[in-house]
Amino acid sequence: MKTTFKDVVALGQRRQKAKHTFHTLRPVAKQLRERAGLTQPEMGGLVGVSAGEICRWEQGERFPRAAALERYVLVLAKLAQQKPRDADHV
Repeated sequence: MKTTFKDVVALGQRRQKAKHTFHTLRPVAKQLRERAGLTQPEMGGLVGVSAGEICRWEQGERFPRAAALERYVLVLAKLAQQKPRDADHV
């Protein structure tokens, strides 16, 4: 299958939309992680990336690749459904 210029433009537009959505989600993602009592290394282990990568995502320095973004969103969705960890019961 031959890739056309139109395909490349469409891909670029989808990536830009995903970046915009991620930057909107970014502050909420950190809050969810912290509320769940997870460290960046623990979150990285759940997502399959390094703690440094989670840090760079949270600070807006990097944007996750598609596969990592999908895993990250799935983990965040699960965290959003959980109650915060009670510090007295950890």
